[in-house]
Amino acid sequence: MPLLSNATTAKLTAVVAGILMASCGTDEGPAVQAELTSTVELGGGVVAELSPGVVRDRDVDPPRLWASAPRFDITISTGPTDPEPATLRLQNIAPDATATVSRVETVASGDVSGCPDETSRPIDCDNESDLACSEPTLTDVSDDASTVRDLTADLPACRRVTYDLRPPTPQNRPLRFAVVGATPNLDRLERILADIEDRSAEGGAVDWIALMGDHAEQRSPGSLDSLESRLAGRELPLMLLRGENERLRNDQVSFRPRFGPITIQFTVGDASFTSFDSATRVLNGLSVESLNRRLDNGTSGPRIALTHTPLFDPDNLRDDGFRSELEASRILSVLSQTNTRLLLAGHAPTRGRLERGNVDIVTASALDRPGYTMVTVPTTSDPETSVGVERVDL
Repeated sequence: MPLLSNATTAKLTAVVAGILMASCGTDEGPAVQAELTSTVELGGGVVAELSPGVVRDRDVDPPRLWASAPRFDITISTGPTDPEPATLRLQNIAPDATATVSRVETVASGDVSGCPDETSRPIDCDNESDLACSEPTLTDVSDDASTVRDLTADLPACRRVTYDLRPPTPQNRPLRFAVVGATPNLDRLERILADIEDRSAEGGAVDWIALMGDHAEQRSPGSLDSLESRLAGRELPLMLLRGENERLRNDQVSFRPRFGPITIQFTVGDASFTSFDSATRVLNGLSVESLNRRLDNGTSGPRIALTHTPLFDPDNLRDDGFRSELEASRILSVLSQTNTRLLLAGHAPTRGRLERGNVDIVTASALDRPGYTMVTVPTTSDPETSVGVERVDL
């Protein structure tokens, strides 16, 4: 077994500290806690990391990993000896997803004892012949949902390779995804998801489903277990945001170990999607300035933001928006300045829509009656191109 470097030892110490902090009842652990839940050792010095996502089960062969967004990365690192091919079982992946090599580099001897290079160096797959530049394989899993596939990569020693997994950008139609707001119980959520899947199977071509939070029936680990069970094996990939019912104080039994990070950013084609957490009706986990940097880092096409709580309640007679109108106004300004024209939210008991400045705020809900919102995103590089929003009642 290779000796651990001082840097690796310090890293493991930080992870242990993160576990101890989480066990003391903190709402969200430090950054190393996210690394703990998204990383798995495969043996023989091979380590795999999913982003954004979470390792659901590391004690089976192959390990089971849950992808938190339609597009995600997997990074696999190898030790000083040539390993057996690495296989990972991916859950919640688009059925027609592709896997390509996005980055290859050597592993430095300072990180793993026994590797030859003193410092890591990138490998140019266009001009260098290296086994690590080979594309991985994605295979269907018999007797499982179409959103479950096995990824297998055959790598040499002392390599770190990042694979980009994404759904194909539609060539002859726009992107379509369904938005489901709060549901009163899992039976209603099941009915809505089944309708969306049927619509897609019958030619409606839905690319993924965004769940906006408050789908667990109670604020408890048992309710999160039930939600996780109902969402297993769906026919379309899911993107989950957390609401009040998915927010638990003990991070070890909460949202993240089941569904991954609470903030997500990804692109499909020229469209970019950014979620931010507002389960407590405030901006959680990010400052307004960091949210601005994330949104401003989007592509040249349409930019869409998703969160649980709408900045402002579409019904002026209620108080179901952000607790602070000042904070909501600052976020609205960031959305406007970054050309983010659409904000999708949940939380409120009824569906609603309002426009503030040049930002369209759409609130989805399935509490009063079953239904969802269908969003159509043009596959264009023009950020001013309008995004379609359709209300669907069941």
